[in-house]
Amino acid sequence: MHGKLPEAVETSQQLSAWSSPFTRSLFTLVFSVPENLSQTPSHNEEKQQTMRTDNEGPSDGKWLFQRLRGFWKLQLLGIACVALASTLSLLDPLLMKWLIDSVLPNKNLPYLGLVVAGALGAYIGRVLFQNWATLCTFGVGQKLALKLRIELFVHLERMTARFYKDNAIVNLVQRLDRDVDVICEQGTDLVPALLRMVLVLVLVILTMFTLSWRLAAPLLPLLPLFLLVRYRFRGPLQRAADEVREVAGQQSNVLTEFLGAMVQIQLLRCERQIARRYMRGLANTIRAVSRRRVTEMEFSFVSMLVVTTGGMTILGYGGFLVIQGLLTVGGLVAFYSYVLRLFEPLSTAIELFARLHRIRASLRRLTALRTVEPEVKDLAGAVPLEPNPRYHLSYQNVSFSYEAGLPTIEDATLWVRSGEVVFFVGPSGSGKSTLVRLLCRLHDVANGSINLNGADIRRITLASLRGSISAVPQEPVLFAASLRDNLLLARPGATEEQLFSAAKAACLRDVIERLPRGWDEVLGPLGSRLSGGERQRVALARALLQERPILALDEATSALDAQTEARVLGNIRDYASDRILLIVSHRLASAPLADRVVVVEQGRIVEQGSHSELLRKDGRYAALWKHAKQRTTDAEREVFSTITAGQSWAAAD
Repeated sequence: MHGKLPEAVETSQQLSAWSSPFTRSLFTLVFSVPENLSQTPSHNEEKQQTMRTDNEGPSDGKWLFQRLRGFWKLQLLGIACVALASTLSLLDPLLMKWLIDSVLPNKNLPYLGLVVAGALGAYIGRVLFQNWATLCTFGVGQKLALKLRIELFVHLERMTARFYKDNAIVNLVQRLDRDVDVICEQGTDLVPALLRMVLVLVLVILTMFTLSWRLAAPLLPLLPLFLLVRYRFRGPLQRAADEVREVAGQQSNVLTEFLGAMVQIQLLRCERQIARRYMRGLANTIRAVSRRRVTEMEFSFVSMLVVTTGGMTILGYGGFLVIQGLLTVGGLVAFYSYVLRLFEPLSTAIELFARLHRIRASLRRLTALRTVEPEVKDLAGAVPLEPNPRYHLSYQNVSFSYEAGLPTIEDATLWVRSGEVVFFVGPSGSGKSTLVRLLCRLHDVANGSINLNGADIRRITLASLRGSISAVPQEPVLFAASLRDNLLLARPGATEEQLFSAAKAACLRDVIERLPRGWDEVLGPLGSRLSGGERQRVALARALLQERPILALDEATSALDAQTEARVLGNIRDYASDRILLIVSHRLASAPLADRVVVVEQGRIVEQGSHSELLRKDGRYAALWKHAKQRTTDAEREVFSTITAGQSWAAAD
């Protein structure tokens, strides 16, 4: 069953009245989309596909063929059209031979009309079948592109933070964009073009031997000679295609980096240096493309030299046979026409061979991407987290490092229960944010365990675990959608009352009133129409809207002023009265809000306790608190005095 694209339906209805029913039916078949492609695969289906692929270990070609199998009807129709068009292309020389040898010498006018009608019919039929074959190929290419992009995108959704740290985003975009286009636009036409080449080659050779075996025999040595040339150029063409892909990817990375940092470049006044670096990269790209083109031209020249030399030899020998009376003039004309048609598939073979290397280069890049397994994934036997009115979280002797030999977290132990607010403080790079990332399983612990309700989070399904945590990073990501749609990403079925409640808790009233269209105002790419503090408040509202049992704020209020932060965190504490609330912050003014303060230094938990307990202890936290008070502004001192006086932070919004 197929679900048709609206554009395809509309265009199909607009086909002119004289279009044949076959053409309209073909158009509908080409531009229909299978229902299983219009739906995004689930992560479990993607996981099963990846595991199956890894176990079987298919080659690149087999992997691509498996994805083409669903379009076999359209492919068979295209192949049939190619076969008919190729067969009709061979009729012209035979009609020309009949015209020269029989019709013209005998001055037979009825037969002359028959020859003209036959040539015209063959031409019209050939063009129609060629166009239908092209339409089928185009349809297969578009459907394959849709299938590959969905499959690869879902695969990328499973990748972990380390993967995106190690791989430039622009490279991944190129693989889903440029490489898929190369495979689908050029690769889907490869089989029909190859079939056309082989069919024409075989039919031409058979016809030529039928006309004159003496003249056809000298053609046979051309084939192994051409194969020898092809083998000689296989390596250089492959290396040239790979080099262009590599250099183009590097240049795209550089351009993306420069454009993203253009304001900083202008402030540093280093436009000329950056422009020179960019031009050097362009020069490297041009040199790589030029080397590839020269290699392809050398291959084309040597191959066509072989073919043309053989053709001229045959033409001379054919003239000799005509003089000797062993071949008619019509036969020679027909034979020479077939020789030119023989060159066509051989020339096509040259182009197909060069194109094949480009496709293989793109296919290898996609293969390298699809075979990467996520660092963090559901373990065998993982189960969903059972709902519980009271959650308890524990870090037990947890150790972790981003790089071997450089520990980020060492032997961290911590217990947290529902209703508790835990505040993590410490110098930059001490590992505070890493503790939150480990809880969300953006990475897996190296030693020890993190347990939720007594179960190791590695034994809980990722979907269930992350569905229990609302995490807000320091630099939240908003999308080029309306304010309402950005919030509804967290909870698509949220009511207006729930939206207003979350927005009020995050102190978003002034933001909504400032936007011309209020809730329906589009925020721009990555929320660029909002300030840093406003983006953080939207992200906080989105997290509150989820109403999950664990709320983790990783420097999520760093861009807010002291008063706004006090109001927001006071509202959040009221919200989290029966939830686990984890706060990572450098701004210690918020620390007295917490039930417990955890001091992290060099990956170790060195102190923990309430704000007052740690001040009485006069240890690392007390030193940090005194240093922070010395650096506060008047507004922040007011917040300090409010907190230390035990007054409530929550203020009327």
